[in-house]
Amino acid sequence: MQKLGCDASYVPICGNGRNALDFHIAFTLGETAASSPSSRFYVISKDAGFDPLLRYVRQRGTVAIRLTSIDDLASAVDLQEKLAVVVRNLTSRGCARPRGVKALANTIKTLFPPGMLDDEVEALIAALGCDGYLSVEGGAVSYG
Repeated sequence: MQKLGCDASYVPICGNGRNALDFHIAFTLGETAASSPSSRFYVISKDAGFDPLLRYVRQRGTVAIRLTSIDDLASAVDLQEKLAVVVRNLTSRGCARPRGVKALANTIKTLFPPGMLDDEVEALIAALGCDGYLSVEGGAVSYG
């Protein structure tokens, strides 16, 4: 993580106890997302208990992904490259862009090798929203 420099930070916790770290992570993530909504969050944990929180954060338009290892961070950084591919594809379609979230998710999955996780697709859609390319309301997609 040291190699990330100012793009990552350690957050000390106060006290200990069952789930103390989880609550600190959730609070800090929410606090940071509120003050900097264009931030991207990567929670490194094998605990799938974070998934509902991260899914909720993504639904609110912020990129948030759980990784099981710091080594997975390199592939997560591919998000920017994948985002560029998706933007190019959507731009080239003009008026024929997907109008629903499900259609958009399927479009994204076809652009990349099989096995793309739903979390990655959700993260890409959230990133598109954060970057102003689109907005989602009630399952409908509109483009900026």
